Amino acid sequence: MYKPSSSPASGTDTISVTSKSSSENSGTLKRFRKEESLQGPQAKNLIKQVLLTKPGGSDVLKEEKGTISPATRKVMVNILVADMVQSEGRIPQRLTKEKYALGIVTLFPSLKDPHGKTGYCQSRVPSPRSLVMLRPAILGLLLACAVSLSSSAVILENGMPVLWVHTAGQLSDLPVQNDILNPDPWHFLHRMSLYRLMIAATDPFMGSMGTNATDSPIWGLPLQLGWMLTSGRLADPTGVSTCGLQTGDTMCISTESWWSCVNYFVSALPFLSAAQQGFMGDGLQVQMQVPEGVLDYCTTYADCLSRYPDAMGKWDAFFQGLKAATDSPLPENEKKDSLLGLYWEAQMASTYASAACNARQSHFSAVELAFAKNWLNLAEYVSAAHFQSNLANSAMFITPLPSRILKEHDQAPNIADLSTEENHSLSTFSWMSTANTLLGGRMVTMWRAAMCSVTTREKGREMLGQLLLDPTFATTTFLSIFTGMATSC
Repeated sequence: MYKPSSSPASGTDTISVTSKSSSENSGTLKRFRKEESLQGPQAKNLIKQVLLTKPGGSDVLKEEKGTISPATRKVMVNILVADMVQSEGRIPQRLTKEKYALGIVTLFPSLKDPHGKTGYCQSRVPSPRSLVMLRPAILGLLLACAVSLSSSAVILENGMPVLWVHTAGQLSDLPVQNDILNPDPWHFLHRMSLYRLMIAATDPFMGSMGTNATDSPIWGLPLQLGWMLTSGRLADPTGVSTCGLQTGDTMCISTESWWSCVNYFVSALPFLSAAQQGFMGDGLQVQMQVPEGVLDYCTTYADCLSRYPDAMGKWDAFFQGLKAATDSPLPENEKKDSLLGLYWEAQMASTYASAACNARQSHFSAVELAFAKNWLNLAEYVSAAHFQSNLANSAMFITPLPSRILKEHDQAPNIADLSTEENHSLSTFSWMSTANTLLGGRMVTMWRAAMCSVTTREKGREMLGQLLLDPTFATTTFLSIFTGMATSC
C-alpha cells in the first residue's frame, strides 16, 4: 500500500474579480433568465451589461461591430467565465451557459458558427467516471468554443492552464486498482492531472526558480497540452473515430495523433520517474491505462526504462537534482541554471525518444508536418538557452502558436484566418529550420556552442524572445549576434 503525498496542488480553485457586488451581478443574470426559451436580444444585452460593469469590458465592446482580435477575445472569456461563476457558482445551469454563448455570438457576429443551428457550439464535455472530483459541467469550454471559431487557441482560463480547476488536486482523485495508481493519460483531464500533481510535489524544491507559485519550469508542459487540445491536435486525425472531436468525446486524447503521442513522452514518462524517485509518496506504484489493442506505449516505470533508458535516466537525474539542490552551496542563480539544464536535458531526451511516434505523422498534411519539424527544431534553441518555462514565460511563447491544424496550401505569413502573431511565429520557425538545414545543421551546433555560460544563456533567452515575439527584430541581427557570442566562448 502506498503512502500518498500530502503536498497541496498549485493553482487552486481561485478567481479574482473586481465588480460592484455579487448580489448585483446575480440580479443582472436573474432579470434575463427565462426558462422557456433563449432570445438573442436579451442574451446580447446580458453580455453587454456584464462587460460594462467589469474592468476591461468597455475595451471589449469597442470591437463590437468588427472582427474581435485574439487578445480581446481572451479578455472577454475571462470576464464572462468569472461573472458566470460568481453569479451561480461552479455548476451553472445549462440555460445560463447557453444564454451567455448566444449573447456572445449575437453581440459579436464574427464569432458565429456558420454550420450550427444556434450559431454557437453546444459543447459536450462528459465527466470521466474515474475522476471522482469532476463535475458534468466544464466551465469555460462553451465560451472558448465560440472564441475558437476564429483564430488564437485559448491556453489560459483565469490565469491558469485550461480546465486546471477540474484536474486532480491529490492522488486519491485518480483511479486506483489493486493498490496501484492507474491514471488514464488518454483522457485530457487525467493527463493534465499528472502535471498538476508533479508541480505540487516538486514545488518545495523549486525555491531557486523564484518566489511565485508558478515559477517552476514544469508549467510549460500543461500550457503546451492545453494548446494541443484547443487547437484540435489531440483529436483522432484518421477519421476512424470521433475521439477529441466536438461531435464525440471532447476530452478524449487519440492514440493515433502524432502530437498526443509526442506529448505522452513529456507527461507519462516524467510522472513515472517522479513517482519512482519518491515525490508522490513512499512506495507508490503507477501503471498508466492504455486502450485495448494499443501496444506501443510504455505504461510503468520499468517498462519505460527498458524501452527508453536515456529519457528515463535523465528524468531521474532531474528529480534527484531537485532534492540535491536543497543542500547545494551554489549561489541561487547558478543553482537555478543547473536545474534548468537538467530539466531540459530530460525534456529533450523524451523528445528524441518520441521518434517512436513518427509513423503517426502520415495522418497530417505536409504543411502541418513541416510545422511539427520546425517546432522540434526550435526546442533545440530553447533547451540550450535553459529557458525558464514558467507559466508567464511559456504563455508568451505558446499563445502565438497556430490555433488550428495546418492544411495543404496554408502559407505563412499569409494565412487569412490566423492572427498576425501566429503567422509571424510560423514564418520564424520556418526560417530557423531552413537556415539550419542549409548550413548542414551547423546553426544549431553554433547556438549550442554560444550557450556556454550563465551569462550567454541569459542573453540567448532574451534574443529568442525578440526573434519570436518582435516582428521588427531582423533574422540577420539574430545571426550576427549569436555567431559573435559563439566565438567569444
